[in-house]
Amino acid sequence: MEGLRSGEVKQVTREEVEGCEREWAYWGKKRVLRKRAFEEVEGRLMEVGKTREEIWEGAGAEGEVEGL
Repeated sequence: MEGLRSGEVKQVTREEVEGCEREWAYWGKKRVLRKRAFEEVEGRLMEVGKTREEIWEGAGAEGEVEGL
C-alpha cells in the first residue's frame, strides 16, 4: 500500500494488459512451432540410429535429456 500512496506504483491500462496478452500468445505459438520442428528433426535423427543422448551431446547440451 505504501507504494501506491507514495505514487511509485503505476496503474496499468487495459491497452497495456491486452498488448501483453497478445505478445504472450504470439510467443507461445512460436514456442509450440519450435518444439514441433525440433521433435521432427530429433525423430528423423533417431530413425537413422542416433540416440537422444548423442543428439544432445552433438548439439553441445549438457545434463539430463529425459522427459524432453
